[in-house]
Amino acid sequence: MKRLLTIFALLLLPVLIVAQSKQPAQELAALLEKVQTALDEGRAQAAVDLLNEWKGDDHAHRQLLLGHARMRLEQHAQAQDAYRTALNLDPTLRPATLGLANCALAEQRWKDALALLAPVIDIRTADAGEISAYARAAYETGDFRLSALIVEQGMLRFPADMALRRLDLSLLNKQERFDEAQDAALALLRESPAESQLWNALAFAARETSNDERSLAAIEAAALLAPKDIVAQQRHISAQLEAGHVREALAACVAATGQDWASIFDANPGFAELCIAVAERAEALSLARVWIDSIPAGKRSAQILRLAARIALRANDVPAAEAALKSLIEAGAADANAYWLLGSLLEKSEALSDAEVYYRHARARGYDLAALFLARLQHKLARTDDALRTLNEYIADHPADEQARAMLKLLFGSRE
Repeated sequence: MKRLLTIFALLLLPVLIVAQSKQPAQELAALLEKVQTALDEGRAQAAVDLLNEWKGDDHAHRQLLLGHARMRLEQHAQAQDAYRTALNLDPTLRPATLGLANCALAEQRWKDALALLAPVIDIRTADAGEISAYARAAYETGDFRLSALIVEQGMLRFPADMALRRLDLSLLNKQERFDEAQDAALALLRESPAESQLWNALAFAARETSNDERSLAAIEAAALLAPKDIVAQQRHISAQLEAGHVREALAACVAATGQDWASIFDANPGFAELCIAVAERAEALSLARVWIDSIPAGKRSAQILRLAARIALRANDVPAAEAALKSLIEAGAADANAYWLLGSLLEKSEALSDAEVYYRHARARGYDLAALFLARLQHKLARTDDALRTLNEYIADHPADEQARAMLKLLFGSRE
């Protein structure tokens, strides 16, 4: 992509001046030669300073080089102004049109880039960089048919061009030609084995042909090549989980977070949720709780609070589970089951009045079975009339529930 966005920035102009507009004055020609030298040496600001020293009549090629220098400095708006001025001075100046297209590419204005490139690119004579830029613009606008046509013709002239071959791979996946895509990806990887994007493309194509082993291996390779890329790590961990490799997934979590998990989790809440869930599945409850504790209470997502409650229960830490459930409820993210579970924990802790409140909330939110727990609690509190009423209401809604009828008989005999 870096090559694509700077493809036109190195247009050499010592000779171009002759063909596309009137011969500039000798002083201007000397100045433009100095400017081109500065650009070739990577001194873009010096090139701008030299061009600004010119006091004579303006010229299209002065503006053209000014546009190139501004592009080198990533001053896209000023570069566009310079290219437009160059075209006003000489409407036939093709490099200025290419410069405007380069601005559009750099800003990912794909439709603008395509509109600028289409009239000036002849695939029979254009260079590989121009063809790949044209094809990329078509691809990014969703015109895959045009992009494929450009790539096909371009590769006939430049079969070894990496930019065209990468785009061809993307198109093969888009066209669901997954076997060919795998062949293309493997060929590219033989030449550029350290490119994680190529491994991702191979993984996608392999997955679509149910070659799960190859897909997983490719995803793992991409993750190893991009250790700081959280998206790549997340994809790898999820793939290991999907394959049933829980221990490998946990190892990937540990490798991705290292000793800096607190800051990584803070910046990537979704990644934190995934790692904690993996630790739970791998029975690494102590590690899961360390990771949870590293996240400030106010920054814990609803999913992390659910995980915290579940993991605390598995660790027999009832107070921590109660605290997590209360935080979930306070955040407005609790479902009826969370209310019921908190009620159940509070009942076991003999906080009976609070337990009743949460059972009622669970029942009101659609967890009908909470009525049975509520009735049992009311009976425990010697509020038999309330307990009987609650049970009868439940049985009226669920007449086939034999468990409820057995409970009624146990607590109240034949009373109904």
